[in-house]
Amino acid sequence: MAERDIPTLNPGDRIGDYEVLEPLGAGGMGSVYKVRHLISHRVEALKVMHSDPAAAPEISDRFLREIRLLASLQHANIAGLHNAFHHNNQVAMVMEFIEGVSLRDKLKRPGVTLSEGLEYAKQILLALSYAHSHGVIHRDVKPSNVMVQRDGVVRLLDFGLATAAQDPELTKAGTVLGSPHYMSPEQARGKRVDARSDVYSAGAVLYELAAGRPPFHARDTYAIIYAHLHQVPKPPSEWNRGVSHALSRVALKALEKNPNERFQTANEFLTGLEKAWAAEPEATLTQLVHPVKLEAADLPTETSGSNFTQSEIDQASRALALHIGPIAQIIVKRAAARSRTLSELYRAASEEISSVRKREEFLEKMPRTAPSR
Repeated sequence: MAERDIPTLNPGDRIGDYEVLEPLGAGGMGSVYKVRHLISHRVEALKVMHSDPAAAPEISDRFLREIRLLASLQHANIAGLHNAFHHNNQVAMVMEFIEGVSLRDKLKRPGVTLSEGLEYAKQILLALSYAHSHGVIHRDVKPSNVMVQRDGVVRLLDFGLATAAQDPELTKAGTVLGSPHYMSPEQARGKRVDARSDVYSAGAVLYELAAGRPPFHARDTYAIIYAHLHQVPKPPSEWNRGVSHALSRVALKALEKNPNERFQTANEFLTGLEKAWAAEPEATLTQLVHPVKLEAADLPTETSGSNFTQSEIDQASRALALHIGPIAQIIVKRAAARSRTLSELYRAASEEISSVRKREEFLEKMPRTAPSR
């Protein structure tokens, strides 16, 4: 069955018992509209899946998972689910309409004080602590998935990548789900994640709220991912001198590469944040956090040079991905930039594989003869 994309809805259109007022945006799985219920006249947010469930079963499964997980959550800092239904062979979900602006938009311009930023981070952690206590991992915590209401209440949105902690299909091998600037190292490797992955992502958001910029930035997405795996971010206090060393330590602890060295729960992270917050001088807390311009990448982007064909790079990347996940592509590119032969390339790339046996398996995939150059 061919994919049948749902047509764009326009103001005045009706879907089920709802009248479309205006489009709000679109994501990977569906489009979101501001709607009004025809009987109650309540204004809500309606999210409609992009494609026919039969044509895109993976998207359909993810959409249904989001509906069912949201139905299990009721918290002041999580946007609530009101209803879900089928319409013309499409799946739609009706959610609480949140009046406010995204945290991403707030961070784009000066006007957020350090105190306000810490309050937003606190509420994000409260939402995550609740979700985790109900076995739900968000997996895509980032400023654009956080709405700030006019009264300052934060609402965590978009559980489209969320899953139950016990779900065996938590992360499919060879795929990366999430947003590069806020992605945990284990998520970048395509590994199974737990609540500590959300702790890392929340740490990246706290870092940006304090420093005015994310922990790592580059034009190359894989360079950002590589940095999450191997580089230690500068303390937020180096970007914003108003940030104390205590608060910087809290952010950096949440961003530890090894999950065992991070805060182990969102609640533990919250406790550390509140202690550092209480020690901040009032003059510091009322200072505006100015966004740092990110036009120029601060991470090097390496290319493979001319020693290897694209076919050789792709073959090595596929072989390495079996052991370390999608990040293999950037590892191979970086190895190629400093290698002269395929043997050097494969051996340099193999350093990313912790298991000796698997490292040997990868090296066995190296072509035995290389074309002459």
